[in-house]
Amino acid sequence: MTTRNLDELRELIEHLLTQWALHSDGGTYRPPAARRGRSFTGPDVARVAIVDGFARHIHKTAVAVVTLIDGGHVTAAAPLVRQMYE
Repeated sequence: MTTRNLDELRELIEHLLTQWALHSDGGTYRPPAARRGRSFTGPDVARVAIVDGFARHIHKTAVAVVTLIDGGHVTAAAPLVRQMYE
């Protein structure tokens, strides 16, 4: 990765982390508009928990990527970036 690419990656990660902080609702879950008026079922709760877990994992992985890049460990950060996109 070039320095320019690293700078762009860092800016993107910082933007996404900021958006997460601004729009995170502290574990309050609301059904989508298409499901309003219907209660959550067991499978709904499971899906929400999985999506929440994945999002939290990627959030922490993004922080680790920035730390690795800052420390000059670009090669170690690359697989984590790929994992974040997947």
